[in-house]
Amino acid sequence: MMLSSAIFTPVSDAIAKDGEYGFLEGRSVALIHPIAMGALFIVAARTGFLGLKTKKIREIPNQIKYGS
Repeated sequence: MMLSSAIFTPVSDAIAKDGEYGFLEGRSVALIHPIAMGALFIVAARTGFLGLKTKKIREIPNQIKYGS
């Protein structure tokens, strides 16, 4: 523990302490970023899922033709 304390800079108070970042600090508005990232993840996952389903549908004629 002492070695790691000597290597890294000492820890100070949080940068956003005492409202330095204005009205967004500690408010519900600050949840916009996590909600947006979650929504983007869900959209990307659904797009991937639909892409796999589309690929499977496109391969049906080959399965019928070659019987595999």
